[in-house]
Amino acid sequence: MLPVEVANYLAAAGLGLTVGTNLFHIRLTDSAPDAAVGLAEMTGPGDAGTFGDSLSASAFEQSRLVIIVRGSRDGASTARTLAGSVYDKLHRLGPTTLGGVTYYDVRAEQRPFGPDYDENERPIYRFVVAVTKAPS
Repeated sequence: MLPVEVANYLAAAGLGLTVGTNLFHIRLTDSAPDAAVGLAEMTGPGDAGTFGDSLSASAFEQSRLVIIVRGSRDGASTARTLAGSVYDKLHRLGPTTLGGVTYYDVRAEQRPFGPDYDENERPIYRFVVAVTKAPS
């Protein structure tokens, strides 16, 4: 599952993130710590391209992840810095193998934007990452 694989990759990337503590492969909830990163898979554009003898054979599968970085109430600049670090680790990643699956391209669709604020006045930065892999 893509969010789990990316969460494990980020946990090993030296950003001070730990899966289940401040890094989650689901959208952030109120029960998550103030300063945390959440990943959520979006419905993506689907299959792309064809190759070979059959024009109906998918060349790649594409999906998208929303990356959400939330800071503490007084931690907007810390959250912005962490969002930039996560972006740097994911943008233009590939080809790479995560969880036994080869991903040919991981590319952020934009730089992290924000801050937005949640109902508890915590700053939130987010960005979307497009992911391309061979069909399963």
